Amino acid sequence: RAFGVGGVVAEARAGLPSVFGAALPAWREARARGRPLDEAAFAALAALMQVVEDTTALHRGGAAGLARLRRDGRELARRLEAGLDHRAFLAEANRAWCAERLTMGGVADLLGVALGLLVHAGELPAAVASPEEGTQPTGSREI
Repeated sequence: RAFGVGGVVAEARAGLPSVFGAALPAWREARARGRPLDEAAFAALAALMQVVEDTTALHRGGAAGLARLRRDGRELARRLEAGLDHRAFLAEANRAWCAERLTMGGVADLLGVALGLLVHAGELPAAVASPEEGTQPTGSREI
């Protein structure tokens, strides 16, 4: 309320527009380009970082913290698109986020929802998303 945003609660009430309008399309585009599962997940993360009104980030870092996450999300997407080392960038960004006590709880929650929907739809093997061995998707479902 202090920042005039509804966060993940408003996102859920609105039908998860960041999941369906950003994360899932980013995942599917990356996979259509032949990118591996982990890079597709990072593409979904980058998309969410750019659009989610993350109240955790706002609470910890204010408007500047949220702006930082959005910039870093754009940079992550750029690196993924260009085939650059996105893991080194994330490691460096994470050090800075930790130093600033900046976290992205809403982004993380919505990434979990997106990945769960992909498992449900049969687009992400459940064995990749779950520590249980031998778990396989039960078929493809449209989401």
